[in-house]
Amino acid sequence: MSEDNNLKNSGENVQEAAVVRNTEKPVQGNGLFGIGCILIFAIFIGWGMYKGAVNRDEAKKALAAKGVEVSDASVIASVKKGDHETLKQLLTAGANAEAKGDNDSSALIVSVTEGKTDIVKQLLAAKVNVNFKNAQGVSALIAAADKNNAQIAGMLFNNTVEVNAIDNSGNTALIYAAERANAELVKMLLSKGADLRIKNNKGETALAAAKADNIKEILTAAEKSQGISGASPAAQAGSTASVQLASSSADIEKLSPAEARKKLEASNVQYNDNRFIEAVSKNETEAVALFIRAGLHPNTKNADGVNSLMAASKEGNVEMMKFLLSKNANVNAKDKNDATALMIAAENPKPDAVKLLIEKGADVNAKDKKGRNSLNFAVNEDVKKALSAAGAK
Repeated sequence: MSEDNNLKNSGENVQEAAVVRNTEKPVQGNGLFGIGCILIFAIFIGWGMYKGAVNRDEAKKALAAKGVEVSDASVIASVKKGDHETLKQLLTAGANAEAKGDNDSSALIVSVTEGKTDIVKQLLAAKVNVNFKNAQGVSALIAAADKNNAQIAGMLFNNTVEVNAIDNSGNTALIYAAERANAELVKMLLSKGADLRIKNNKGETALAAAKADNIKEILTAAEKSQGISGASPAAQAGSTASVQLASSSADIEKLSPAEARKKLEASNVQYNDNRFIEAVSKNETEAVALFIRAGLHPNTKNADGVNSLMAASKEGNVEMMKFLLSKNANVNAKDKNDATALMIAAENPKPDAVKLLIEKGADVNAKDKKGRNSLNFAVNEDVKKALSAAGAK
């Protein structure tokens, strides 16, 4: 009897063990499947990295065979030539798609100016900054309008473009399009929100700048449809007084560019590069923040080639400088005489400003057109010591 029970119990134990094993199998299978997926993913990523490295090496070899260096100068040269293949190889090899040429013009601005449509398309695909401005305050869109190229302007509008950007002459893309009598481009810009009320440094709106009757008709009709009678209060006033904005507690970063601009106009602040630099000099902190939020880049320069960081450095306004640097102001930008913010801060003298600029990577040995560096400008012993400690010679 006991032997039968033992056999019975043994059989039951075997069955139970089988059940346990059966229930474990799916778990083991799922675990193996998961591990397999991870391995496949890792192999895929590794292959991608390997392939990318191989492509870079192949591109570098191809460029070397043509005697082309991987440099900003090579990028600009290929853009000017419209050499799509060389540019592709340069970018694959790690060259900077945001390379700068004469007048601090980006590769995109150069391609637009040269009318190289295929190159423009290639650079846009590389996700370059479409709103970058050169030393003359010219953006890619302004360049397209100046060159009377509606096709390229249309390509730019596939990205987030500042339609009301202003160059150092106070001109917008719309003003240039009106001057060039390009009806297609005028209509395109109006459809994208171009401001009819902006005046350039001559005091001209787009309508005033227009010479062709058909352009005048388009702009006049647009003004009527928008209920515009003359220039906006901001454009008429062109106020240079210190700004007292109504809502200082507003969270500017949450405003859209259009909303930021409206706040400026409501305070009779003319939206142009010169007024922006003036706001920096006067420490109009909220106005400066609104200008930047509305679309002006900190590297924007006034008619004298002075950018916002230079203006703040001259005043020794360290807090303003920190804000501008946080918004990607170029610490080594140069004015018309090749002077930098560091030279300006050293000359005035502003020791704290000098120390901040050095900390942020300012080139202490950069030279102006007369061959002078920051140490040559220094008139204060503390400034001289700080510059010397940073390697100025």
